[in-house]
Amino acid sequence: MLKKRKPYYGWFVVGGGFVAQMITGINHQGLSTYLPLLEREFGWSKTLLSAPRSLGQIESTLLGPATGYLADRLGPRIMISSGVILFGVGLVLFGFVHSIWSFISVFVIMSIGASLSSLLVVSTAINNWFRLKRTLGIGLATTGLGVSGMIAVPLILLAQETLSWRMAAIISGLLVLIIGVPAALLMRSPPRIHEPRSDEVTGMAEKTPHFGQDFRQRLKEASDYTVWEALHTPTFWFLSFGSGLGMFAMSAVSVHQFFQMEQGIGLDKVSVASVIMVMNMFNIGGRLVGAFLGDRVSKRILLSLAVLGTGIAICFLASADGVVYSILYGIIYGMCWGIRTPISNAIIGEYFGRTRYGSISGCSQGISSPFSIAGPLLVGLLADIQKQYDMALYLLVFASLAAAVLIYLASEPNHPLRSPGDHG
Repeated sequence: MLKKRKPYYGWFVVGGGFVAQMITGINHQGLSTYLPLLEREFGWSKTLLSAPRSLGQIESTLLGPATGYLADRLGPRIMISSGVILFGVGLVLFGFVHSIWSFISVFVIMSIGASLSSLLVVSTAINNWFRLKRTLGIGLATTGLGVSGMIAVPLILLAQETLSWRMAAIISGLLVLIIGVPAALLMRSPPRIHEPRSDEVTGMAEKTPHFGQDFRQRLKEASDYTVWEALHTPTFWFLSFGSGLGMFAMSAVSVHQFFQMEQGIGLDKVSVASVIMVMNMFNIGGRLVGAFLGDRVSKRILLSLAVLGTGIAICFLASADGVVYSILYGIIYGMCWGIRTPISNAIIGEYFGRTRYGSISGCSQGISSPFSIAGPLLVGLLADIQKQYDMALYLLVFASLAAAVLIYLASEPNHPLRSPGDHG
């Protein structure tokens, strides 16, 4: 009788990463829905309301290299479990905020939790379990963020409208703990002796006809970059600064899009929720497209086109005068955002290898994070000065165009050749 083989555990890791990314979706999109309500209740300026997000990015900048290192050393289970608990508790405490200092303190707690369970950690975990299907694994996991935006964010808006923003925050935090902790326990590192099967597809022998491609892949893994070697390639810097300019635009949009849609365009809560749902439907589609195409065509070209597309989408947000243009913004932005996410995380592994993926990604994140810090603050300051978002949004369009050019220039580096026994 044939012995039934167990499902490959890497796919359970993808499932745990999916839930972690759903929680990340609450951090990226859900928290911004509270800002217009806080402005109305406390009278805080847009610049001041943007500050906690930027402080969170400062924390990510400081912890980015350490997070990558710890993800490589401690493994994803400890990292993501700790992060989920911190974020959930912080979200509950957010419901009791009464001053700007308590708001900033709670936001810092949530930011630390979000960093510990971030896409960097999830990607590191999946990258360690998969070889040829790493983009597919990351793409499937990151659809959790789109599902969160399509389901959780509209529910948060509904809870804010029917209950109160405080109750919405407390309930959200409790649900994060109830759902997130069991999912985090699924995350673990592969065994020490781990020889990947044919792309970790269970129940099938290695049948791939692409022996030449597989041989080249093994040669790459035999000469993975050290952090020092990666830092000495122009590709690393093109990717890091391109990602930074792209995140300058995207971090600002994630904070200020609700202000623009409600106050600048004049949409009601139902219309805003509809735009967010449409955006995240296409976000999910984009992640699946990115996951499918990322292992088949040039990641560099796909990524540069996706970043360019986010700039086009922001043009629609800047010029929108009603729900139609706002939905067009949601469609284009969601699709390009979705394609960008799995590609931007998989390209580091393809270019520099798996061995020090977390550490190299953490260094790249440390370089790009200052742009994420500046984006929300600068856009909030311009909006406070001009009482509208037009100039600030077109600045984000320009940043997206520059990011697309830099990423296009980031061609794959030649892998370092070493003598036997030299591991860098």
